[in-house]
Amino acid sequence: MVIVVDALKEVQSALLAGDTDQLAAATERQQVATKICEALRGPRHQLRNKIASHIGVVPEKLTVNEIVKSIGPPLCEQLASRRIKLKELATEADRLTRGNVAMVSQGLHLFHQLMECLTGQDSSEGRYSPQGRRGPTVCRGILDRKY
Repeated sequence: MVIVVDALKEVQSALLAGDTDQLAAATERQQVATKICEALRGPRHQLRNKIASHIGVVPEKLTVNEIVKSIGPPLCEQLASRRIKLKELATEADRLTRGNVAMVSQGLHLFHQLMECLTGQDSSEGRYSPQGRRGPTVCRGILDRKY
């Protein structure tokens, strides 16, 4: 999870700097982090099944909290602290992802406005959705405000 958060921070830094080379490199590192996480999925699933059968819980219902309850000190304290750290990392990854999405969305919106100005297209005619269908513009950007 640390490598995922680090990769998201690199993407954010590249987006803020407007550095396309840095963004390309950060995106490659993000893809590597994703592959590492995918490679861990199988072993994690096997470990989860073993622990669940040992504790007597259905694997789908197994949580870190269940494991903490089933083991004694000092392992339960170590696992509990790692659970807190993992939750913090997941929260940070979510925050970074939402921020990166917001930056990219704003950039796309500004680009769309520029294209409207250059082509003379009226924004009331709608725009293409991510699925490629033409539809009405749902919301307007901050620069669209009439004062």
